[in-house]
Amino acid sequence: VLTWVPGDYDAFEIRVASYNSLSATWSDWTTKFGGKGEASLLLAGLQGDTTYRSTMAARNSGGWGEHGDIALGRTTLVAPPLQVPPLDLTQLLPTSATLNWYAPQFQNLASSLGYIVYACTVDDAQGLQLLPAARPCAVPQEQLQLCGSGDFPEAFGHTCVNTVAKYTRTGLRKNTRYTLRLSVVNPGGAGPLGESSSIFKTATSFPEKMPALVAHTVSMSIIATNWAPVTAWNERGGLDMIAYFVALRASGASYSLPVAIYPMDASDATEAQYTFTGLSANTVYFFRVFGENTACTLLEQEALPPCCGFHQCSTPSDDSAAVATLLAAMPAPFLAAATETTMLLQWPPVAGTPGNLATVLIEYQDADRPSKDASDVWLHMQVAGAKTTGLLQVLRPNNRYLVRLKGMDVAGRASTYGPSVLLVTRPAALTALRIVAVEATSVTLEWDTPQGRAANIQSYNLSVNMHLEPSTQYPYARTLTSFLQTVGDGGMQTYRPSGLERDSLYTFSLSPTNAAGDAKRCNDTDYVRTQLQDSLASCELYPLLSNARHSRIEGSLFLFRA
Repeated sequence: VLTWVPGDYDAFEIRVASYNSLSATWSDWTTKFGGKGEASLLLAGLQGDTTYRSTMAARNSGGWGEHGDIALGRTTLVAPPLQVPPLDLTQLLPTSATLNWYAPQFQNLASSLGYIVYACTVDDAQGLQLLPAARPCAVPQEQLQLCGSGDFPEAFGHTCVNTVAKYTRTGLRKNTRYTLRLSVVNPGGAGPLGESSSIFKTATSFPEKMPALVAHTVSMSIIATNWAPVTAWNERGGLDMIAYFVALRASGASYSLPVAIYPMDASDATEAQYTFTGLSANTVYFFRVFGENTACTLLEQEALPPCCGFHQCSTPSDDSAAVATLLAAMPAPFLAAATETTMLLQWPPVAGTPGNLATVLIEYQDADRPSKDASDVWLHMQVAGAKTTGLLQVLRPNNRYLVRLKGMDVAGRASTYGPSVLLVTRPAALTALRIVAVEATSVTLEWDTPQGRAANIQSYNLSVNMHLEPSTQYPYARTLTSFLQTVGDGGMQTYRPSGLERDSLYTFSLSPTNAAGDAKRCNDTDYVRTQLQDSLASCELYPLLSNARHSRIEGSLFLFRA
């Protein structure tokens, strides 16, 4: 059939020629005419499996116009006859049947691209037999495939092998009557349907293995599942579907007892789904589904799988793809160790499937910013999810930092932040410790303010080193060290240790302490010797009695510390 866009013309002239593939020549043009207002022309009586070309010219009151572009087309092949019998009864299965035919003549093989086997439904929805012309014949869309290439990519077929003489047509419904019809595909497309096979009925079977279901994560404790609804078991007197069973297992564990779903309509996709709740966070799960019907109620019980009692169950489906619940909020980190410029963080292991936590993101912020203009941005570092420690570096001494954790699983999904905690670096060592006063049993020490936030300092640790010179009892020099701790923050810059020995040689060192621990001790002071006694001041003594012989005595007052 040639078609064109109608125009305001009085007549059309169409020239047609055929191609002889043996001599590789075109025939002479034959001419056909069309009248005013026509838009198509049927070319009948053509040769099968032959390429034709055509061109047309139009005429109006001014005469004939020139012929237009040449259009190419090709007639199709007639289906070969079916073998007798056409059906292979040994291959008559619940959802498939095999059709046999005689191979086409040799001269047609070169242009044949493949075959289409159509399945034609014999009965209507009420089970009444349809007339042959009224039987719907179809090829399932999922079974179509391209045959050949080039100018005719629309040529579809079940098989693209042109030398075969049989094909198994799949995608049929169970317990249903069909006939099969053959069509040959060439570059012109699919040819007309051939003769009908004899009527046959697909078999009734027990449930088959269901496809793997699909699961997707909803939350930290919920995963929703759905599966392809079973429709073949309850169509046209087929098997009655009474239940779906869905089971789950955590990675590395066994399957749980299945959950039963009893659908009102087994073919309804909204009833082929189930949502699991109460699951563990950060855990990888697998799911499977199988179905149950009543086809075996008349069979002996020994023939039934024990899992289904008096019913017949399908083989459980393959495992679904691995699906993990979302991560829970990360735990709070704590300080495992610290130096002046680093903090080693640690946190409890995250419960769940090993390896599902891909990355731990550590965020930290300076909580003791030195001025209101200092940056308050969150800094970031990350470690592998299997780790439970992280080292923060290039920090300021005696400085608090706000630290929080966030997890990222292997699917790139982030957890919520865990609790934020305040952690502090150790103080830096004091730059110098000075002795500003010496007494008989005490000295006065002084130092500069420690680095960092003064309020972070909790106390000071003082090392008192008493250096003993050689004696008759101890011929070698010795050092006796004692330690004192005094409470005070960074505003404390002086301290007076007491209880020292008179006329003895001492050195001192001091270290500040905060919540992270002690700073390194500063260098020892220079050697200092305590005094023999403490002379405080000169004074005048006055008698209490007015008739005393002397009214005033001048001298010095010496006080000794008990």
